[in-house]
Amino acid sequence: MYCFDEYLPAVKKMPDNPARNLIFLLLVCGFWTLESFSQGTWTPKTSLSGTSRTFAAGFSIGTKGYIATGANATGTTVYKDLWEWDQVTGFWTQQTSLPPAASARAFAVGFSIGTKGYIGTGVDFGGGSTFKDFWEWDQATNTWIARAILPAAAQAR
Repeated sequence: MYCFDEYLPAVKKMPDNPARNLIFLLLVCGFWTLESFSQGTWTPKTSLSGTSRTFAAGFSIGTKGYIATGANATGTTVYKDLWEWDQVTGFWTQQTSLPPAASARAFAVGFSIGTKGYIGTGVDFGGGSTFKDFWEWDQATNTWIARAILPAAAQAR
């Protein structure tokens, strides 16, 4: 619990964005769900089955949460995998990773619209490249397709 005890005060001071705060704790300290933000009540859940990471992107569809991309703690390895957490079962399941045409990345952005999840932008620590591509994941088919390129300079959040 040391990690959680160390970071919880900082999380409570973050701007009121529970989703981002939850992702911060998930990546730094394991997987937790917020039961009562006003009372600071958190409940531990099953940790991510994949490699632990930081600087990942996330989104949710219905009662499932998704974590994709990111880097290891030292920033020497970046990922392009996708993991699904099922609120009903409490377990993680690996889904289809970003396709070969997509680069592994950290600091990507993630969001969802309906039953589609989107991952885009980001940076490759090793090569220092920044990206402006976007990828759409279809929950029903567990497949990725390339979407329109961001019509601006490459970004990393």
